[in-house]
Amino acid sequence: MLGILIALLVVQILTLFIVAGVNTTLRDMLKLLERHSFWMIDDRKGIR
Repeated sequence: MLGILIALLVVQILTLFIVAGVNTTLRDMLKLLERHSFWMIDDRKGIR
């Protein structure tokens, strides 16, 4: 019984770490996409 509880705890901690990692990577990707889109807009309008 105790082993099952420990296993569940470990799984919860792992999922938390995975979710946190995915969130940070998604944020970084969004930031990069925003930068690229800004550069594209600047290229279209011309360098200010």
